[in-house]
Amino acid sequence: MLNTQRARLGTLTVQTARKRTEQHAFTFALPKPHGKEFRVVSMFSGCGGMDLGFLGGFRVFGRTYDRLPFRIIWANELNPAACRTYRRNIGPHISCDDVWDALGYMPTRADVLIGGFPCQDISVNGKGAGVSGKRSGLYRAMIEGIKRVQPTVFVAENVKGLLMKAHEQSLRQVLNDLVHSATR
Repeated sequence: MLNTQRARLGTLTVQTARKRTEQHAFTFALPKPHGKEFRVVSMFSGCGGMDLGFLGGFRVFGRTYDRLPFRIIWANELNPAACRTYRRNIGPHISCDDVWDALGYMPTRADVLIGGFPCQDISVNGKGAGVSGKRSGLYRAMIEGIKRVQPTVFVAENVKGLLMKAHEQSLRQVLNDLVHSATR
C-alpha cells in the first residue's frame, strides 16, 4: 500500500454557460514527499506568484503564511523582467527561455506540475481567439510537460473568461487534453 498524505483542497465552483452553478468537493492523496518536501515543476511562472503560494513562508498585509512542504525544483518563463523578479524573490532555478525549447531540458520527474498558461486569447479584453490563438494555445506546452514529468498532481490556472459561453469549446478542449495527458 502506498504511503500517502491526504489533502482536502476545498470546493470547486463552476458556473456553466447556462448560468447553472455546480460545486465539486475535491480531495486527493499525494504520496509522501521525497524527503520532507514535494518536488514542483512550474511552467509559465511569471514573477512567481503561484510558486510563492505553493512555497508559503511569507507575510503580506498583516497575515503570515506558514512554510508549506513544496520545493520548486525548476521553473520557466519567457519574459526577462519577470525572470529577474523571480530570481530575486523566489530563487535562481528559473529558466528564461521559450517554453517549447525549455521542455527539452525540464526535469523528467516531479510530484507536482503547476502553471498559469497565457490568457490573452481568452481574456474578456482579448481578441477572442480562444485556445486556437498563438498565446493561449501554449496550454499545449503544459500538456507536453505533464506527459514528460508525469506528476501525481497538476494545477492549471487561467482567467474566468475561459468559463464564458464564447469560450465553451476552448474550455472543453483544454479539459479533454488535460484529462488525456494525465491518463497513464
